[in-house]
Amino acid sequence: AAAGGAGGGGDLPRAVWLGALAMLGSAYAFAALTSALPLFYVPMFDWTARELGMVGTAFGFSMAVYNILLTKRIIAFLGPGSSSIVASLLIAIAVVLSPLIRSPSAHVAGMLLPFALGWALQLPALSQLSARHVAADRRGAAMGVLVGALSLGRAVSPFTTGYLYKAAYLVAPYGEEDVKNPAMMETVPFSFAPFVVAAVACVIGVLAVIAETTLMQPGAAASTAGFRGKKEGYLALEERR
Repeated sequence: AAAGGAGGGGDLPRAVWLGALAMLGSAYAFAALTSALPLFYVPMFDWTARELGMVGTAFGFSMAVYNILLTKRIIAFLGPGSSSIVASLLIAIAVVLSPLIRSPSAHVAGMLLPFALGWALQLPALSQLSARHVAADRRGAAMGVLVGALSLGRAVSPFTTGYLYKAAYLVAPYGEEDVKNPAMMETVPFSFAPFVVAAVACVIGVLAVIAETTLMQPGAAASTAGFRGKKEGYLALEERR
């Protein structure tokens, strides 16, 4: 049944590419936040490389804890489709709230809780979801598409985030009184644009997963198979003529 979603030859089914779109959106948002936050942390909190390194280490440890203790249980409880949607929403929430939080401790908590959990969930959930659409011998190809989308999102995002960070629209309402490091005042005010774009990318990912799970419904599969059968019958009739 899984292989039935694929087209002729070795083509992967559309549902796998929808999963890749969701992965692209989350990877874009992940790279946007991790690229922009150092520009935010230094002037607003007067953090140095030491504090930035500690945040990165804490984020990595929290990811490890989530992957070991929670990811498998959450996916088993919610299912891969719902888990991916939750992951995208958690990442989107973290992306939207991060530039608005003025407290360093709250900022770090916002990174370690929703953002790290969402990122820990996304790839395993999408991997399981996409595997349902393909035969066993095509699962490696499906996984390759997901990882390729992840790499693409993380490659494109830093460039666009850096470009949008000082955009002339959606400017963040920060003044001199908000800046703890006056020497870095030139990076403030910055634009909310990269964070908004990253959140939109997550929402697109949610819509892609909803479309992917819809393709898995029996009614949708039957409708697709029926349409394909009618098309093949029509083509055969035309050949006889």
